[in-house]
Amino acid sequence: MKFISSTFAALILFFGFGHAGFAQSSFDQEEAADLTKEAAQTQLTLTENERSLEEIEKALEPYFTDKFIEGYMKENVHKGEEKYIVYGSDFTPYGIPFFNYEDNLQFGSENKKLKLYQFFPGEEEGPVSYDDHFETVEFIEEDGSYKISSIQFSEEEPKAEAIEEKKEDDSAINVSMLFSNTLTDLKEAEPFQENQELSFLRTSYFEAKNFLTDYYQPQTGFAYYGE
Repeated sequence: MKFISSTFAALILFFGFGHAGFAQSSFDQEEAADLTKEAAQTQLTLTENERSLEEIEKALEPYFTDKFIEGYMKENVHKGEEKYIVYGSDFTPYGIPFFNYEDNLQFGSENKKLKLYQFFPGEEEGPVSYDDHFETVEFIEEDGSYKISSIQFSEEEPKAEAIEEKKEDDSAINVSMLFSNTLTDLKEAEPFQENQELSFLRTSYFEAKNFLTDYYQPQTGFAYYGE
């Protein structure tokens, strides 16, 4: 009866825990960095031409939470000659930090927030001086996707736990291996070949295996702004 227990174990594993690989956040450091770069470019674009309030909000919507957009609009959007515009500045409230995306960019989580941050050494020369500090972009999930919820500047390193890499493929491999072992059991179980009463198990096994194959195909002291 080894083949029966193996079959049911595989089915229980899939239906009970088949989504375990997706329980981890699918929003990783690379995606956070890409979203942040695109958000920074969008903010820069808003300084180039006058737009309606609706156009500005629509441009920001893919990258920022509703609450962040509300604060950004209040602090940075001004009446132009005909419509509205954002005036460019190196220190715009709610502005994306000038990250170096190629060096020492950190990513982690705290509670339900994800954080992308970097250390900025102090600057004493030039028109603007500042002390050593960290600049952080925080993300939360809103309307089914991660968006920027706040910008933070702090002297201390942000509290954030490292996030494990996505393991969606591992789950598929483990389940596939279990089914492979089950198939071996089925082939070795000679009584099974002759027992018509148990023939439904063979059909169920292959239907479940085909379903799994289709299912697991790859698809793909501080200043504070925001929530």
